[in-house]
Amino acid sequence: ARGALSERLVPPFLQSVHSPASTIFPKPSVFTKPRLVLPFSQNSPTPKSKTLLFWNDRLKYIHIKLLKGAFMKNIHKSQIAFVIAGLLGLNAAAVIAAQKSDQAQPTRASANTSPAAAIAYLNLKNSAGVATKEAYFAKNPAARDTKLAGQAPYVAILSCADSRVPMDTVVESDSASMASDIFSVRVAGNVVGDDAIASLEYAVKYLNTPLLLVLGHEQCGAVSATMGDYGVGGALPQLLGKIRPAVQMGTKNCAGCTPDQLLEKCIEENVRLGMNELMSKSEKIRTLVGEGKIAIGCGVINLANNKIKWVVAPAVK
Repeated sequence: ARGALSERLVPPFLQSVHSPASTIFPKPSVFTKPRLVLPFSQNSPTPKSKTLLFWNDRLKYIHIKLLKGAFMKNIHKSQIAFVIAGLLGLNAAAVIAAQKSDQAQPTRASANTSPAAAIAYLNLKNSAGVATKEAYFAKNPAARDTKLAGQAPYVAILSCADSRVPMDTVVESDSASMASDIFSVRVAGNVVGDDAIASLEYAVKYLNTPLLLVLGHEQCGAVSATMGDYGVGGALPQLLGKIRPAVQMGTKNCAGCTPDQLLEKCIEENVRLGMNELMSKSEKIRTLVGEGKIAIGCGVINLANNKIKWVVAPAVK
């Protein structure tokens, strides 16, 4: 009867090798130096894994005792196999949990250390953003439909790509659909190029956006680089070349200025230059401004409080 019971206790994956038992469980003398291979490495354990090392050793001890100790007199070998299989399974699960816990949670501080860290943090924040949007739309189902139906920005802004001045923090949106109220075109130095012109024409012509702005900001690196003529390579010289006329004008109009004052003046001249180029290079924008259908202006953003200092305040003609 005990044999029949033990047969039922043997896991399916061990039944094919259950008989004879001696092939699985040699005599105790064979186990004088047991070697139990567990899915865990004790080389250079992480702080979070030290506890698992302790239990890893305990599992080995239990394994040996089960095979050599007093239990051999009363427990059938197949039952021992079942116990060992369970212990190994628990150990493997603990190791997997420890490995997961040892993986550091991506942080903003770590995101700049490597491409892999940046990707991990980006995915984390994207998941957080998705959760926020889904929670909002769950409470406001009509807002999702509004967002998917299209966009209706009231202002189109050509601004610098500097990460310190995201437009939605400079001009807060009040859209119930969680879409931005701003049609944003960003490029280093807020320079005017064909792609920027085409994007802004799309806004004023097809989205009926009535306000068009060119916004720079304090301590603009692109303007500063143009003033310093640092000999940058790649495609940057072409971009800085579009800023150079503003630097020349600022230098001319700011004789005797301190370096900080000169930079401030050149930044102001750069947004003025951008606005004038939009007017001169885009017939569509020029026409709409002349008809009073859109207003255009330019200004400089204060980095400390995001306040816009108007160089040319927008007004309806």
